[in-house]
Amino acid sequence: MNKKRKINLAYFWAMIAVTTLLVFVSLALALLPRPSESELENRELAAFPKFTVESYLDGSFTRDLTKWFADTVPLRDNLVELSGQIKELEGIRQDNVKFHGNVEIVKADDSDEIPEVIVTTAPPKAEIAEADTAVTEVLVTEAPAVTIPGLSETVTAPPAEDQTMEFDNNGIVTVGDRSFMLFGGSKSQGKYYADVLNAYKISLGENVNVYNMVVPTAVEFYLPAQYSDYSNSELTQIKNIYENLVGVTPIDAYSKLASHTGEDIYLKTDHHWSQLGAYYASTAFAEVLGETVQPITDFEAISRDGFVGSLYGYTNDIKIKESPEVFTYYKQPLPYTTEFFNYDTLTSRGFGQLIYEAAAVDNSYAMFIGMDAVHTHVVTENKNGKRLTVFKESFGNALIPELIPYFEEIYVIDIRFFGMNAIDYMKQKNITDVLFINNIFAANTQSLIKHIDDLRFGSVGVKTETIATTAETPVTTAPIVESVTAAETVVAETLPAETLPPETLPPESSPPAMPTLLSPE
Repeated sequence: MNKKRKINLAYFWAMIAVTTLLVFVSLALALLPRPSESELENRELAAFPKFTVESYLDGSFTRDLTKWFADTVPLRDNLVELSGQIKELEGIRQDNVKFHGNVEIVKADDSDEIPEVIVTTAPPKAEIAEADTAVTEVLVTEAPAVTIPGLSETVTAPPAEDQTMEFDNNGIVTVGDRSFMLFGGSKSQGKYYADVLNAYKISLGENVNVYNMVVPTAVEFYLPAQYSDYSNSELTQIKNIYENLVGVTPIDAYSKLASHTGEDIYLKTDHHWSQLGAYYASTAFAEVLGETVQPITDFEAISRDGFVGSLYGYTNDIKIKESPEVFTYYKQPLPYTTEFFNYDTLTSRGFGQLIYEAAAVDNSYAMFIGMDAVHTHVVTENKNGKRLTVFKESFGNALIPELIPYFEEIYVIDIRFFGMNAIDYMKQKNITDVLFINNIFAANTQSLIKHIDDLRFGSVGVKTETIATTAETPVTTAPIVESVTAAETVVAETLPAETLPPETLPPESSPPAMPTLLSPE
């Protein structure tokens, strides 16, 4: 009898404990503030969906509400970090190496059969006559169009590959204190990328110089040889892209980076390169332009300790967290002004700086331009009449300060966020030069390549009701100054993923032959 009573009493108290825990968790979920962004993952979290009768009836409201509820759990980053510590205790790390994601042995893409990639262009007839000799036939339809070898009227991209992050990849591996995103890549995706850039050249005509810089990543130079079966050759894929360019000048950043692998040209805990790596790549561009290279000693180097980058957010690997690195950035001494524009409406946000030094240490890479989802216009002291448009993803952010010596104006367009037809925009701004600068993962990721292609015809990453008109967007150029007071700020808004949402952006002063790509030593 006493034994049965003890069992019942234990059961009672267990139920009380479970009920109390459930009540506590429910109250926490209901009352604690829900985060809007994750510093750990360096991204914005799902937003609370707007209710409409249509979204309710088609089920999208309920689906988006569930996503918001799961993505914005209170204390989210703390719980994710705790989960990583627990997984580290449970997991297996052999020889100080750990793989993350669906990592597979990759096979070299030796197939010569590349799916036909079709890109529509509709430049004025005058431009067709002046376009590259690769144009073999003019089709006169309602909108004048051109046919290029392998290209015709609709876009047919290679089959889409699975995406686990922004870039198609083969997973991530941590080796000691360094992590690598493993590269898969394919010739068909690379040819798709090249064909889209070729179409830009045809649309812009022979009087606009179009350049392409494909940036290798750290895995190409630093992955230990015993793990090379898990990552394809980036050099092979870069060569494939460059060999398929027509009228577009390739920039050999690879060789410059390969000759400086003994320096900190890439970050160890982040998937990006360092600004030093971006500087060396900029020297390759300057040489193709025929410009005198600005020496690195002209820049002011500033370092900050304790940086832990994006690869920790992607993997939640506690070893990355325990291996912070020094983050060094370089301030351009030449005077210039920078105006930021809302990427969707192209209305001015005000003047700011290219390097946002108030960025949190763990968000240091986001100091370049301050964010991705913004349109940027830089005016320099040069009076050479050269106006550059840069099409980039986040790798390009660190390159912009190094381009200041070579152009009078620089317009920066993120391939994921822009509010109007990019061809029309560049013609309005009398652009003389165009640089596509993307890392090799982006140049092999179909969704990002499609963004570049879509920008020839309209906006990307913009809701229909906020698309900028094709009318001339006023751009106010302020006098070039050495410094600007902190009172001149840029209003921050809620921005898409992989951005730094600062309260303010404090201001700061501020066709050659194809190169031979070199293999790393």
